[in-house]
Amino acid sequence: MESSYSSVSRNLLSDVDYRSYDKMLCLSCLVYGVSACKISSRGKENPRKFYLHEYNPCLLIWTSRKKKSKTSFLKLPQLMKIEREPSARGFRKYKGKYSKDCTVTLTFRTKILGLIFERSNIMMQWLSGIHYQIESESNFFRRRMSTQEGITRRLWASSDLNSSGNLSLEEIKTMLKNMNLYINHEEILDLFHKFDTNKNQAIERSEFDEMIAHIMLRPEIDRIFLEYTDGKEYMSRREFRRFCKSIQGDITNYKNVIGSLAEEVDDEQKLTMKGFRDYLLSPIINSAIQTQQTSVCMDMTQPLTHYFIATSHNTYLEGNQLTGMSSVFQYSRVLLEGCRCIELDTWNGDDEPVVTHGHTLVNKISLRDVVIEIKKSAFVASPYPVTLSFENHCNHEQTGKIGDILREILQNALFIPCGSLKSPEELKFRFIIKGKIMKTPQKPGKSPKPVNPKFSSIVGLVGSEFNLEKEYNDIVSLREKKLLKLVKKHGSDEIIKYHSKYFTRIYPKSGRIKSSNFNPLDFWIYGSQMTAINYQSTDIGKLINNAWFLGNGKCGYVLKPNYMRDPMNGIDIGGLNTPAIEICMELISGFNLPKIEGEHEIISPRVEIAVMGIPQDCQKFVSKAVQKNGFNPVWQEKFRFSICLAEMSIIVVKVLSGNSQVAINAIPVYYANTGLRAIQLLDSDLELLPNSVLLCRISVEYNSE
Repeated sequence: MESSYSSVSRNLLSDVDYRSYDKMLCLSCLVYGVSACKISSRGKENPRKFYLHEYNPCLLIWTSRKKKSKTSFLKLPQLMKIEREPSARGFRKYKGKYSKDCTVTLTFRTKILGLIFERSNIMMQWLSGIHYQIESESNFFRRRMSTQEGITRRLWASSDLNSSGNLSLEEIKTMLKNMNLYINHEEILDLFHKFDTNKNQAIERSEFDEMIAHIMLRPEIDRIFLEYTDGKEYMSRREFRRFCKSIQGDITNYKNVIGSLAEEVDDEQKLTMKGFRDYLLSPIINSAIQTQQTSVCMDMTQPLTHYFIATSHNTYLEGNQLTGMSSVFQYSRVLLEGCRCIELDTWNGDDEPVVTHGHTLVNKISLRDVVIEIKKSAFVASPYPVTLSFENHCNHEQTGKIGDILREILQNALFIPCGSLKSPEELKFRFIIKGKIMKTPQKPGKSPKPVNPKFSSIVGLVGSEFNLEKEYNDIVSLREKKLLKLVKKHGSDEIIKYHSKYFTRIYPKSGRIKSSNFNPLDFWIYGSQMTAINYQSTDIGKLINNAWFLGNGKCGYVLKPNYMRDPMNGIDIGGLNTPAIEICMELISGFNLPKIEGEHEIISPRVEIAVMGIPQDCQKFVSKAVQKNGFNPVWQEKFRFSICLAEMSIIVVKVLSGNSQVAINAIPVYYANTGLRAIQLLDSDLELLPNSVLLCRISVEYNSE
């Protein structure tokens, strides 16, 4: 579909032609800051200064002119859309005068900023600076996310607060605590005097580089390096290839690693010990995720029922189910995350239908605005079809208007039912409408009536009640516990066979008022294609959903295992008792772990590694705690997991300290990499923690029975 918007990065939709502006001028504008009026959701004007955080270039800061001590911030990696128009909710209530050319709406994952600038050219320079900064950080992470140079640069910038060009003993103490690393006073003195080579009672930049290099020595990694180099200080191309083949089980990437991290030694490219550490600790070039999964790698020509489909529940909601706000921008947010099935609860409006959560305090938004927003964002993250799931409460007339609006805005992109199920490949850039074509009577004894044909004629997935024989495009929506009751009644093998031909959509129970999520694996294991997640929440259910759909190029479709696609070959989940594989995970060490959110104390990290899947595969182990070391803790502990159904299992890794969770991530077994791998860690918002990783050795043994 043609659009005036472009995808600057995978997660940012923008209409700013930033490359036509001078890069250095724009970055200066962003770093030193500009003044603009922030428009609140109530239409109130708040003058603020917006600039980049001095020590963390991923944070956009704003301060009040009157209360400079009061600061707010948002994370640039969470920026999803830039629109040069007054589309934020507050503009509708704003009574002041402004030029439309001086307005912009920034949609982040957790907040929407509506801004008014004094001059359009200043606004464009500042917005272009944001684009250049995101591009710069993205390129840096792609090159070397864990490099010593990157860590050293950030530590120096955050430690030399007075820009003196050197660090005192007190500044070194503060730096070590900020690094999440405890060293006693005597050891700090020894460290300081060892690297104060010119004995001027200060650590200068060159001395600082040497000190950080010393702190970042990793004996647990260096031993592996020396094993493969026979004690030499360089690793040749042949030796690295041997390491990749014997330990990593994959030699496809070794030339790229040599090319980016090796140094020229005796007319030959060789890895130093530091380069080898950089490789092992980089979740970009040494990911725990199989490389092929970063792009579409699965067969996309099978019927839609053969895929798990990323699905959102009550997509319009920003918060809880009773008093949360609805927003058209939520549709962009979830679509830009790769979601392929979104929900619209439609009700009668004054003239045209509205979207809201009925019988609650949730506000109403225009269906027309929602569909326009969907069209803008639908195929930026993925070209594969988007299903619009309607829960329609409109009368006959306004149901017809739903059909009119969809035809007017989506036009030829609408999929019209044609008598057979298509594949995701055949339905690229198309919208599938899901809804009921018969209106359920409110009084008992009355017969169902057809809904307005303007709507029913474009419904591609027809909502219906559950029975084992259905039409090809029927879909059953079930509350989360209902599917489990059907499994108990019919058997898991029959339900899996059913899902090879027919759709179900599972949605959360009404008691989840705070928009918490269920574990989608509980329903995927029986073949349900659409398990509807509250995308606005960042709990374990959302983590598992994110991790599952990170595979296959994050396109929102994951092909089911073979046994789930064959209608003649169901599996009795409860009868699986013989492990198919054994996974051995050796937890070796961690690097640059964060502190507990909102606290300053150095953490004592322990790691919980759990397998989630069918009930008999669920198990977990917890490591010992490493006392007061979040910078470079070493565990070297091994855990073994016996798994019956590996295709439907996921490994969840949590870093804990005391009673608090420090970091988390999850890796489905279907795309886990074997070998010595870096597991990227996420914060409580499920955002990447730069440079924070766990180093693990993962191996798989297959049961021959």
